[in-house]
Amino acid sequence: MDDTLRTRHPDIYAYGDIIGQAMFKHTSSYEGELAYRNSQGGAETVTYRANPHAVFSHPQIGAVGLTEAQCRDQGLDYATARVDYADIAKGRIVGAPPGFAKLIVERGSDRILDFHMIGPQAADLVHEVVIAMNAGGTAGLVRDSIHTHPSLPELVRAVFDSTA
Repeated sequence: MDDTLRTRHPDIYAYGDIIGQAMFKHTSSYEGELAYRNSQGGAETVTYRANPHAVFSHPQIGAVGLTEAQCRDQGLDYATARVDYADIAKGRIVGAPPGFAKLIVERGSDRILDFHMIGPQAADLVHEVVIAMNAGGTAGLVRDSIHTHPSLPELVRAVFDSTA
């Protein structure tokens, strides 16, 4: 299969669990839409760089990008930042729940390499970073955005501010 999801047979495209990539329903939907457009004459390339995943546990986990181990294995020059829920006003208002946001950015380019959250609404809050990664991938896109106060999205902003 090539990077447009076309198989060795020119009229057959594959997506979902059968191709062995990130096996999530939301990923399969993305791949299916891309495969359909490509089967109709498109030539879009599949990319998983900003593919989020979540664990709906207590606390929730939301993540997108590479792990720190993957960054290290790829020899990337990066900086990390971590901010706890208790470090922001809304976190204290809701009782300072356990949890944190962690960010990895590439030094020099400010490219977002990774974002992980563990805590309340983490599966929802990760999407701001997914959009930023798809819109150019620099931490400045989040850092320069206004976030309402007091709100849990301020945790996202706070960890990005920590890498400035």
